[in-house]
Formats: sequence, C-alpha cells, structure tokens
Amino acid sequence: MYEAEFNPGGTRFVTASYDGTVQVWDLATVAAIFNKPLQHSGRVNCARFSPDGRKIVTATYDGFAYIWDAQTGEALTKPLEHGKPELHQLRNVETAVFSPDGTRVLTASWDLTARVWNADTGEQIAELDHPHRVASAIFSPDGTRILACYWYGGAMLWNATTFQPIGVPMLHGATVRKALFSPDGRRVATASLDKTARIWDAQTGQPLCEPLQHRDQVWTLAISPDGRLLATASHDKTARLWSLIDGSPVGVPMEHDGPVDTVAFSPDSAHLVTASRDKTVRLWGVKTCKLIGQRMHHDDAVFKAIFSPDGAKVLSVSWDHAAYIWNAQPGDWPGEKLPVLDHVRFAEFMDNPQQIFIATSTSNGHAGVWSLSENRFVTPIVDHSTELVAGAVAPSKDLFATAGTDNVVRFWRSSTGMKLGESAKQDSPISAIVFSTDGSSLFTAYLSGLVLQWSVPDGKPLGKPITHPEYIDAIAVAPSGKEIATGCRDDFMRFWDPQTGKPTRHDIRHDNPVLSISYHPDGKTIATGCADYTARIWSLQTGEQVGPALLLNGPVTSVRYIGGGRALLVASTQDEEVNCYDPTTGTALFPGPSQARGVVSVSASSDGSEIVTVTADGTARLWRIPSASVPPPKWLGDYLRAIGSLAFTPQQQLVQVSTKERLKLRQELLSQPPGNSVWDKIMRWSFEQERSAALDR
Repeated sequence: MYEAEFNPGGTRFVTASYDGTVQVWDLATVAAIFNKPLQHSGRVNCARFSPDGRKIVTATYDGFAYIWDAQTGEALTKPLEHGKPELHQLRNVETAVFSPDGTRVLTASWDLTARVWNADTGEQIAELDHPHRVASAIFSPDGTRILACYWYGGAMLWNATTFQPIGVPMLHGATVRKALFSPDGRRVATASLDKTARIWDAQTGQPLCEPLQHRDQVWTLAISPDGRLLATASHDKTARLWSLIDGSPVGVPMEHDGPVDTVAFSPDSAHLVTASRDKTVRLWGVKTCKLIGQRMHHDDAVFKAIFSPDGAKVLSVSWDHAAYIWNAQPGDWPGEKLPVLDHVRFAEFMDNPQQIFIATSTSNGHAGVWSLSENRFVTPIVDHSTELVAGAVAPSKDLFATAGTDNVVRFWRSSTGMKLGESAKQDSPISAIVFSTDGSSLFTAYLSGLVLQWSVPDGKPLGKPITHPEYIDAIAVAPSGKEIATGCRDDFMRFWDPQTGKPTRHDIRHDNPVLSISYHPDGKTIATGCADYTARIWSLQTGEQVGPALLLNGPVTSVRYIGGGRALLVASTQDEEVNCYDPTTGTALFPGPSQARGVVSVSASSDGSEIVTVTADGTARLWRIPSASVPPPKWLGDYLRAIGSLAFTPQQQLVQVSTKERLKLRQELLSQPPGNSVWDKIMRWSFEQERSAALDR
C-alpha cells in the first residue's frame, strides 16, 4: 500500500495501492465498505476524501484522476485525463485534492501541468503550465489560491479564480517534492531534494528566512495545526522541528535508522508521528522531541503515517502490502497507582508491609504513613515547613526523618506526627540521609562533601565529621552498622568508620560519579549506580568488580538489594522500567515494571514481593513481583517473540519475527483470560501501543 487518509469525521479511512486498487474501511470494525475494491488501470498514487466525506478522488500513474461516491464506490464523473501529445510518456498524476468547499478538484501531473476540474461534472476548468513535472498541488485554506511545486527547482502560486500566477516562483536548487500553506494562509513552506526546506510569503513568493538545512534530501514536511511549527522529514535519517515564524530550529533532531519519508502532527499539535525506510513508525513529543512509547514495526519501508482526526489513532502504510492502525495514546501504565494528591518525591516500605512512608514535594514538605489496604494516609501528615529533599524510615522504630531545603533534618513520631527533634542547621544543602541499622542515629550527607551523624531523636551530633573533596550524592550503612559507604562527585566510593571518621578500606574508583549505593545483606558485596549509565557489583573483600556492568539508558539513581539479597533492583531517571537482576549472574529475573517517566525512588518490602516506585512525574506505583514459587507463564516465549521481534530457530540461529506473526501472537495472548500477576499486567500494557488492527493486501 502506498497512500491512506481518514475521512473528515474519523470514522473511515481509504487506502490506495500500487496494484491499482482503492478500498474504504470502517475504523471501528476494520471492515471493507466496498464489496470490491475500486479498480484502476494503473498504480494509484493518491486517494483523498472531499471535505464533506461523500466523495473520493484518486490519481493514477497512467494519467487519470477519478471521482467516486465514498459510500457506494460508483464513479461519479468521467475520468479526468492528463497528458499532452508531445509528452505522451509523462502522464503520471501525482496528487489530486478537493477544494475547501468541495466544488473543484485540483490535480498535479508529470505532463508539466496542474489542472482544475468541476467536482460534479468532471469538466476541466483550467490548466496551469509549469516549467517541469508537477509534484503536488493544493488549494489555500480559503480556496482563493493554488500552490504547486515542481521538479528541478521550484514552486508557484496561482490565483484560483483568474488562474494567473501570483508573485515570483519560489526557487530551490533541486526538485521540490512538497509545498504547504500555513493554516492562516500567510506563509508557504517547501521541501526540496537540495537538502533544504524554505519558508515564503504566500502573497509575494519572497523568502522569509534563510534555508533550513538538512544533511540530505528533505523528502516532505508538515505544519502544526496551531501554525507555530514546521516539521521536516529528511533522508539524513532525521525529522526536525523549526519555527514557522523565523525558521529557527526547535528542539533536537528526532532520529531514525533509515531515511525518513513522512511526518505528521497530531490535531492538538502536541505530538508528531514519523515513518521511515527503517520499517518503523515512531511517536514523538513536540515539546521534548523525545520518543513516546515503543517503535511501531512494519516488515518493509513505511511510506506514510497520519493521525486520525481525534488524535487517538495512527494509520500507516508500507511496502509490506499492509496498513496498520496503532493506538497513539498509550494506556495507563501498569502497576497500582497510589492516589496521593500531591507530587510524591520519596516512598519507603515500613516494617509493616502494608504501610509506606511517603514524602511529597509541596512547598511545605509534607510526609506521612500511607496504608496500602486503605489507600490513604493513616497517620497525621507532618509539615516540614520547607520543600523536602529526602526522607527515611527508622528500622524497628515508630519514627521517620525528613530533610528539607532549609538544610535541617527533623525527626517525627510515625503514628502521631509529633515532632521529636531536629538537627542543627548547616550551610550546605542536604543530598542524602540514612538511618543506622538500629535506628539510634542518622547519617546526613551534604553537597559540600561533609557527612554528619545525629543522635535520634534529639538531633545531637555524634561521632566525627567526615569530609570529602567534592559533592556527595549517595550514602549507605553496612549491615553490621560499623561502616558507611559514600559516593562522591570525584568518581570514588569511600568507606568510613562512623565512630572515628577514618577510612575502613581502600576506595573504589569508578569512571563517573556514584549516585546510589546498596550493601548486600551478607555484607560481602556492594552495588553502585553511576552517572555513566551503569550499575556495578563489587567485592568488599578485594575491591574488584564482580561480573559485567549492567547497562541502562541514563544515570542510575537507584540500586537496591531486595528479598534478602536474592535480587537487585536498578533504575534510572531516563529508563521507562525498573530492572531486576540476579546479582550472581547478572541476568534479568522478570520483565521490569514499566514507568511513565524515569524513576527517582524505588523501595521493596522485606521479602521482595512488592515494590513501590516513584517517577519523575510525582507518581507512586505499587508492583507485585513474581517469586521463585511463581514460575514464569507458559506463554512467556510467545510474548518475547511478539514484543522483541526476534526468535531462535531449531538450529539456534537468531531470526526476525515478521510483523504479521507478531500480530497473530499478540491477538492470541490478549485473548487469554486476564490475570492478576505482574507478568499478565506488563504483557497487556506493553501491547497497548501495538496495532489494534491490520489490513493485508
């Protein structure tokens, strides 16, 4: 399939193919509207609905355009024929569109003309001559002008009533493949094979800014519905955003692994969809230029991808002879979302596995105890008086601590919310806090490189101050309680006696700052998360790294042993899942809980059966984790083939799983009765952005 478009109401869509057929489909049922596809004598380049959705115009390679009844498929006029005797081999009609009022049809052809036709009778109204083959032609939003672009270098504006040229030709150094009006009709944007896009005055044809440069051909472009942005798709494997006002670049390039052939905005201008010869369709956030959700795969190059009029679906067509419909709006993320009204900053399991300590990032720094069974705070919420930067729960005690931007740690009775004491205010901001193993003291790390120990709950100083040459980002207490480990911006993890403030063992050098630390419960190994996107495990006896580094997509801000050290949780601010590894082998234990944003905090119940995560958007979620007594589901192999697109043959050769087979596996898996396990929840969520329907031709 080569072309597709939704009808104005978004209830149907039309597809056009190089095999000479056109079909209209019902979006809800994916059923064909016509008993037989509309037949053409040549390959179909274009298919468009009229503004009222009652007609369809198609354009073919053999030099014709046709007007059809969109409900019955009957031809409404005689064929609209292009061609000139002296240009007999150049009859291809590239595009055909209706005027905004639906009364006329505009066609663009390789016979060097754009032509205007009566949409009711099929009679030709005007012929607009161009110096070279016409690649596309459109009406202005108000229908008063025509914009046509042509091979070997330009675009022209025409008066749609007198059919006389307006202004001067808008020239490029090579073929102009696409030209568009801005929504208000005041600007024109053009995309050219000369590696540039340009913005022009739609009244005069004069350029409004310097050319917008790509490293390869600019294949097509799109203008946001709000008229602020221009998106370009290039064979340099990127799509880019530009200001339509002054042509300045917006955001960063959005990268594919092959030439990008299409780009389109969502109706609300908030999202962008791109499609490429790398066989993928990708959804992007316009504000961030970051990928949203998973890549959508075809089995061959993708020619076009567009949003439905309501922005809820994406329709794509490809050389794999299929059109796919995708969910453009991911469903809610799996995991049990805790209905905390404020922006959550930190969450930690308490001794009672049905209770979680939660700290929020309001300006007053609220914190309290949350009941998982009742889904509410069950203790008075404390007020730190300033925004919180950290929180901690004392082991085996009815007590927690909060640290604020006022550089003070305060201690609270968990059950009553009563303030018990506070530390002395320091000149440096607090970066991390952690209780001693018996809960009798608390260690506070400051950005200045200072570590202080405070008595609980009165906040009196204990031990010797510990100093570092640079900022401290992480601190942890050994299971024995006789050692603390700190992570410093100078790339070292250091070990200290908390009573004397002296080093206890050799420092461990990393390649980047250490952002998170977790001791194994047996005290023999320690895990670190680093700014170099890795998590590592170290032997405390030798100081050597144990096993390979665990790679993530961003700075690793959370590492934590759970379940008595049987598993290691690893999370990053840039990853959309929490990874759970076997610390002895480095292999993943189960599909990681997927997050809507990067993870800033992760905690687990004492037996490791439940995890609570806090993401950058301030959401806390609860996850129930498979244990050794809950084996992986029998369908796990099919799921991995469906979601990963790879499988091993009986000869142990790695091969790609086709999109058609993946879709079949997906449908089989989703047809199973829903379960309550994390396996089932993640499986169903991960398929949310998979196609909801497929058309195979």
